Amino acid sequence: MTGFTDKQNRTLADVLDAGVVKKRQQAGQTLSYIEAWRAIDEANRIFGFDCWKRETILLDRTVLESCIKTRYNERTGKKEVVRGPDGEPVTMTRVGYLAKVRVTVIAGDQMVVREGTGYGSGFAEDPNMAFEGAAKQAESDAMKRALMTFGNPFGLALYDKSLTAVGIPDRATEDRLARAKPIADALIAAMTKAKTLEQLAGAFRAATARFDELPESLRETIIARKDDLKAALTGARKPRASLADPFGSKAA
Repeated sequence: MTGFTDKQNRTLADVLDAGVVKKRQQAGQTLSYIEAWRAIDEANRIFGFDCWKRETILLDRTVLESCIKTRYNERTGKKEVVRGPDGEPVTMTRVGYLAKVRVTVIAGDQMVVREGTGYGSGFAEDPNMAFEGAAKQAESDAMKRALMTFGNPFGLALYDKSLTAVGIPDRATEDRLARAKPIADALIAAMTKAKTLEQLAGAFRAATARFDELPESLRETIIARKDDLKAALTGARKPRASLADPFGSKAA
């Protein structure tokens, strides 16, 4: 087998799930992004836990400086130096790192290699925390940029300012249908037990109260079943024994 499978190609071409997109403010702008753990989770899901790897091939420190910690005094309206228990000014450490990460994916009998660069900064009283935070941020950013080249699920869709490829992916739609079907089946079963029009109306009101939990296709199935049962109770016609649903099974 050469290259990615058809399923993998469809998944990589699918839209980015809007529910996983995060936002942050930076330099007066609102930026959209996906978290690093999400990118790793998607790589495990799409490629397989043992079918991809990442390696840091460059990690260069670009910034290392110290400064005195200050804070804003609301009473005086001025900045003031923060002092420790010993009365000495508290020193902060600022660190910056530039990283390059290589991602290798097994695709059939091929090895697909992508690289990305990223920057990270750390600012803390403890120099070790500043170094660690900057390095981790740079590596995570570089990894996401490398994975992004594989498709929308890794954030490629966010580079299109119109965000046309951000929405509800096919997988999410299928998952929602799978979760909603037992609810719809139970609501239809409750309506089927109705012996009078009043009982049917009550069961249908209970069903509509849960319509927010159901996709449109299942709502239509419930409405159609209600119409069948109403017609049967009024003697207009016998109810159909079953009604096809989006899963290809039959609703009782």
